[in-house]
Amino acid sequence: MIVEKVTIKNKQYEYVTRICDECGKTDKNIKMSIVFRGSKRRKRKIDLCKKCSNSSKYKYSSSWARGEKSPLWKGGVTYYKNRKRIYAGHKNSQAIYIDESRILMANLLSRPLTKMEIVHHVDFSKLNNKLNNLYLFKDSEVHIRCHSQVEYLGLTLLNSYIFFDHETFLYTTEKLDQKIANNNLEWDELFCQRRWKKKRNNGSSESQYHEVCWDKSTKSRRAFHVIIAEKKIGRKLYYGECVHHIDGNPLNNNPYNLVVMTRKQHTTCHRSLQNNMAIFYKLGKIIFNKGRYCLSGGNAVG
Repeated sequence: MIVEKVTIKNKQYEYVTRICDECGKTDKNIKMSIVFRGSKRRKRKIDLCKKCSNSSKYKYSSSWARGEKSPLWKGGVTYYKNRKRIYAGHKNSQAIYIDESRILMANLLSRPLTKMEIVHHVDFSKLNNKLNNLYLFKDSEVHIRCHSQVEYLGLTLLNSYIFFDHETFLYTTEKLDQKIANNNLEWDELFCQRRWKKKRNNGSSESQYHEVCWDKSTKSRRAFHVIIAEKKIGRKLYYGECVHHIDGNPLNNNPYNLVVMTRKQHTTCHRSLQNNMAIFYKLGKIIFNKGRYCLSGGNAVG
């Protein structure tokens, strides 16, 4: 209810005093336009405060039918990041979609999955949701460790079944005839420097260490592979660039084992290695056993 006697026409920017018709609360200095929009939305001549207008009794709800009754219903299936997702209802006016792989795994275990649990696709195809292609990991840490392990397994096949393309910065199964330029740089002075092993933040195995040394130009300790890469390309690394070890060994700082690339190229490079391992899995050269990949002979790597 409006205390002042004002008309809506040409008075929308005036401030009035409003008394809520539901709880009786008095609000001062309320724009007439706000009162007008509320009455128009509710389609009734009733004035409410902000709290009462958001209650379930007066809250606006769409007249459109939801779910299977909607005229725009297309089966309740959508695809997001190469994953098949199934419609699972609405919550707070938002449609909820769940990965089909999680639904199938939950039905298999006869219990809902926790937020920590991750469903892994054995053949790396996220659209293949057959039960024999799904494996449940307890958390994302174990899942990431599985992907790292299959990468190390692929690096054991380097230069025999898998090759690195220095032009595209990708791993491939095709044998390449590439001539790597020899700049005849003097590396002896750098390799004679005193170096220390420093533990990286993402692991505890020997492969998760890298070397650091004292850089005279910056008067600080820097990663040794970065110094070698900068001398190789003849400049400092730009922001967003990183150094990739081709054989996956952070302690192998041979100049021909280091490649400078952007972070986006680095992510694509590691993904190409996993794509090649997916090809080998389909060919039967590697198998998956209890959360680990291994060669068809039975020797796990990593």
